[in-house]
Amino acid sequence: DDDATGDDDDAAGDDDDATGDDDDSPSACPDLDLESVYPVEQADRDPPVTDEFAPSCDNRPAAERKVLWTARKTGRYRAVVQGIDGADLDTVLYVLDDECGGEELACNDDYGTNNKRRSAVDFQASSNQTVTLAVEAHDMTDTDYDLVIGPSLRCSYAEDGLPSHSLGELEATPGTWDAEKCRKKAGEDPKAVSGLGAELGYIWTAPHAGVFRFDTVDSLLDTVLYALDGSCNGEEIACNDDFPDSKRSRLTLPMDANQTITLVVDAADRMGQGAVALNIEQAVCPEKPLVIDVDRFRFDPAIDMRGEHADTTINRPDTLQASCGSGQGGIPDITYSWRVPATGRYTLHTFDSDFDTVLWLLEDDCLGAERACNDDAPGSNGPSSLALELEAGEEFVVGVEGAFPDDVGNFVLSIELEDDRE
Repeated sequence: DDDATGDDDDAAGDDDDATGDDDDSPSACPDLDLESVYPVEQADRDPPVTDEFAPSCDNRPAAERKVLWTARKTGRYRAVVQGIDGADLDTVLYVLDDECGGEELACNDDYGTNNKRRSAVDFQASSNQTVTLAVEAHDMTDTDYDLVIGPSLRCSYAEDGLPSHSLGELEATPGTWDAEKCRKKAGEDPKAVSGLGAELGYIWTAPHAGVFRFDTVDSLLDTVLYALDGSCNGEEIACNDDFPDSKRSRLTLPMDANQTITLVVDAADRMGQGAVALNIEQAVCPEKPLVIDVDRFRFDPAIDMRGEHADTTINRPDTLQASCGSGQGGIPDITYSWRVPATGRYTLHTFDSDFDTVLWLLEDDCLGAERACNDDAPGSNGPSSLALELEAGEEFVVGVEGAFPDDVGNFVLSIELEDDRE
């Protein structure tokens, strides 16, 4: 009987051990507690285990990493998550009030128009408020990611007109906004030039229609400059890292009267700091008439049916941005006004140029619609070519620029008219 009782006691002990194991089992949340570290720049290489939450911005089932963070002071913050070292990782990021639960404060799946596999959210937090940042990765073979928490973009409103404006000081903190359109040349580091440091925003409204130039030449640090459509949360429409022979930035944009954009000045280096200044001026566009008498080719069989105009983009400003090419701003260009002399099929090309060109046509003036654009002519890698039917008397702006900011040099713009005589 005693042995039986002992056996029962042992069994009871086994039950207690099992209960103890349950009591000691780790909670599914949180996976990581950052406490009140700020700013946050956290590389996380541990895979998510459990799927406890359902974000409002994505309905795909996936386990999530649950990260606690406590705000030191009241403010608006931005959190960004992306693959480590720019790796292509499909993420979803959302913020929940309180520890491991509570109301959803913000949610994002794909942030931006050019980089669809990065997530970023802005959220408000009070002093000592703890939130849960949940990170889902849908590429289960690669779960490494970077999590950055910093200030939400600080935007000030511009003065009227075309001011030169001091935006203040950038602090030496990691940034949370990325410039998507500043891309490297093919064959170079594939990670986008993004502006890794802190940022300042400047909301500006065009006083009238025109082409406007923005630069940071008076800033005291290496900058990236990009423009957002409308307010601080608008879509990115243009970007420049370094214009030629400079660590400063320059953009030129055609704008309608009363159109509003947000200009963001970003420290190019992760811990870049210093005074930031932004200059705004109206650009001259087009710069000069295109002097080629194509009409004579139709009637003189002794003359080769080709006209040429030699020029250079060296030491030229950035006036307009073509729709083709690298998509970057800050590329030196030159613009011409041109009236079509005779109806026919024209070919415009830059085959005799000494750098990688982009060639485009705008209808009427510098604010007109783009009729055509070409980076590389068929079968080539460098010169540009356009072929199109044109009517006598049509007016265009012809633009020539490089494919990337460091593509500058001498070029020959040729215009050929097909001879339709019998």
